[in-house]
Amino acid sequence: MKQYKAVIYGASAKGIGIAAQLPDQVLVVEKTSLAAREFAGALVMGEGSWEAKTEPGKKLTERYRQKGILMEGRPIQIAAAAPVMFETIREAKIQVLFGTDIKVSRTDGKHIVTCCNDSGVFQVCAEHVYDWEQEASSQPEYGKYINAMLYCENPQQAAAWENGCGGIRVLEYAHPDMKILCYPLHREDGWITAREKLHSFWKNRPAQLASWKMVSVASAFAWLKETGEDGKKLQPLYGNLLGAFESGVELGKKWREEECC
Repeated sequence: MKQYKAVIYGASAKGIGIAAQLPDQVLVVEKTSLAAREFAGALVMGEGSWEAKTEPGKKLTERYRQKGILMEGRPIQIAAAAPVMFETIREAKIQVLFGTDIKVSRTDGKHIVTCCNDSGVFQVCAEHVYDWEQEASSQPEYGKYINAMLYCENPQQAAAWENGCGGIRVLEYAHPDMKILCYPLHREDGWITAREKLHSFWKNRPAQLASWKMVSVASAFAWLKETGEDGKKLQPLYGNLLGAFESGVELGKKWREEECC
C-alpha cells in the first residue's frame, strides 16, 4: 500500500497550496473535474485582500492579474479562476486524481484511504487527511448556501435588493450586469432539497429581482460567514481564494519541516 504524508480530499485552493509544498508526498483526490471547487464550483468570490504574503501566493496573484481575472477594485471573475489553479497543479507536478471519491478509516494511528473511480478501487495510507468542506462545515459561524449567477440586460434600471432580507444576499460580481445570489440552507439539506428551495424562491421572486435572469447554479455548496454592517455581507473561509491557497502553503511548509526533522 502506497504511503503519503497527506491525502487532500477536494482540489481546493488550500489543498493545492498544501500539495505544492509536498508534491511527492501528497495525493489530491477530487470527486469532480474542477480545481478550486469551493470558489469556482460554489460561485464564491470573497472580499479579502489580494496582497500575497508568500512567494507561491505572489506568483498565483500575478497569473490572475496577467489574465485579467483579477482587476483592481473588482471581485475576481469566478468562471476564469480554475484554469490558473490547473496551471499551478501542472507546474508543481501535484498528484491529482479527478473523478474519484474516498472513504477513510483509521488503523494503528494511520489513515487508510479507499479511493474509488472508473479505474477501480484501491487503498493508500496517509498521516493526514484534509477535507475543505469538513473544515468549513465544522465551524458554527459558517452557514450553508447554494449560489446562483444572475444576469440583467439593463442593471442600471433594476430595483435595488436589500441584502439580508430572509437571509438572502445578492452580491456584486466582476461585471455590472451580473450578480451572485446566495440562498441560505439548513445544514442537513442535500442537493435535491437545496435546488428545490432555490428554484421555488426564484419562481416566486420579489419585484426587485423580476428583471434578472438566473443563468447558472453552483455545483458545490458554499460555506459563508456573515460579516460587514448588520451582517449583510458574506465571507468564505480564509477570506478569498488567495487566502485559502496561502493558508495551504503555510500548512504544507509545516508538514515539510516535520518530515525534515
